[in-house]
This record gives sequence, structure tokens and C-alpha cells, in this order.
Amino acid sequence: MSINKINVEVTQETEDQVLQNIEASTEPLDFLIKLQTLERIRMAKMGRKDLSFVERAFMHATDNPQYLNNYVSIDDFGNDVSTAKCLRRFNAATDSLKERINDTRLLVESEAYATARVYYNAVKAAAKVGVPGAEAIAADLAVHYKKRSSTKEEKTVTETPTDPTPITT
Repeated sequence: MSINKINVEVTQETEDQVLQNIEASTEPLDFLIKLQTLERIRMAKMGRKDLSFVERAFMHATDNPQYLNNYVSIDDFGNDVSTAKCLRRFNAATDSLKERINDTRLLVESEAYATARVYYNAVKAAAKVGVPGAEAIAADLAVHYKKRSSTKEEKTVTETPTDPTPITT
């Protein structure tokens, strides 16, 4: 019985092509920025419902520019509105792709982990009955289940299967 719901192989050529396409897709977006966390926190946010408010305000500002402060450019306002709408469309497209990539990654990782656990349990069973070499493999894999120290200052001590001398890491 196979536990795989998905079984694909992504070739190096495919991976390289996808990464190149992602990189190429950002070239025309050379205006994209990276905000600092504090800037992001302090900045006014516009939700989906606020977009219609902004669009209507722009429409009224275009028809009635006398209410617009002198230091605000109607052209800049228009650019911000149209760019915001465009970037929302980009977000929608990339969010959908990102969600499908994440879901597929989660499924593949879950299957790989389940298979590793099945293998580990089989190796432990083989080690219990004295199959040569199984004990070393079981000990190597068991390291991943040892409890780790709760504080960063404490050093953990582990043993290698072939050398009984503790190693401080």
C-alpha cells in the first residue's frame, strides 16, 4: 500500500526555468520596495472596502479639484490609485500560485516525513532483533527525537553511535 497521494519529480531544468521566470517577472517591477517593519506598522492601511472609497474620492477630486490641497497632485493621486489596483491584481495572481505551491509542499513534506517514520520504525525493529548495521542507523535517526535544551546558553551533549565520547555543541 502506497502512502503517496502525489508522486512527481521536479527536474533541475524545470526548477531553474521556474526560478528564472520568477526573476524575469520582477524585472519590469523595478519600482518595488522593501519596507522596514516599523514603517509597515505605522503606515495607513487600505483594505478591500477602502478601495472603493479611494476610487470614489479620486473621481470626486478629478471633477472638483478645488477641494484638493495645493501640495497634492491629482496626477500623483491617480497614479497611486491605478497602481494600487494593478498591484492588487498581481497579489491575487501570486497569492493563488503561492497557496498551491504551499499546499503541494505540505503534502509532499507530509508524505516524506511519514515514509521516514515508517523506515525509522523498521530500522528500530531490525536493531532490536540484532540485524547488523541497523543499530547504528537507528541511533543516527534517534538524534532527531532527543529533547533540546530550553535555553540558548546551555550546551547540548550528544553521543555518536560509533564514539561513546560526548561531543559538546
